[in-house]
This record gives sequence, structure tokens and C-alpha cells, in this order.
Amino acid sequence: MVPIITTPYLARVLGVENFGLLGVASAIVGYVSLVSDWGFGYTATRDAARHAADPAALHRVFWNTVLAKALLCGGSLAVFLTAIFLIPQWGSCILDLGKIR
Repeated sequence: MVPIITTPYLARVLGVENFGLLGVASAIVGYVSLVSDWGFGYTATRDAARHAADPAALHRVFWNTVLAKALLCGGSLAVFLTAIFLIPQWGSCILDLGKIR
């Protein structure tokens, strides 16, 4: 319900160009989230169910999942930051996001 209310408001307040920048930023965040999740909702849940009686194994499953997600998130952010410096249009787009009021 909240997006139905906020989208027209943001479109009016931000204008066409800045609303497009907001869309690009949202897409980038979505892709980073997609890469960092990478199916852990299925595999980690399955592994936790297999080792439900063993607290030490659950501890390993948890921390292995957290570490893997952190590495994937860091890698995708590194790729994104590299793209910002290599693609001039992306760098100017990010600078324009800082000008939104």
C-alpha cells in the first residue's frame, strides 16, 4: 500500500529526471540484493533442517551462510564501484543523485 501512495508523490516532487535516477538506484540495489541472496533461503534452510539436533552444526551453517552472503555482497559492490569509474554516464548519474533535494 505504501508504494501506491508514495510513487505519485515522489514523481511530482522529484520530477522526471530525478525520478529516473531514483529508479536506477533502486535497480542497482535490487541487483546487489539478488546476487547476495543467491538462493540461500533454500540451501541454508535445508541445511538447518538437516542439522536441527546438532547446535554446533547449526552454528557452522549460520556463520558459513553469513560469510558467503557478505562475500557475494562485497563482490557485487566492488563490481558496481568499478563500473562507476569505468562508465562515465554512471559516474555522472551517481553524482546527480547527491543533488536531489
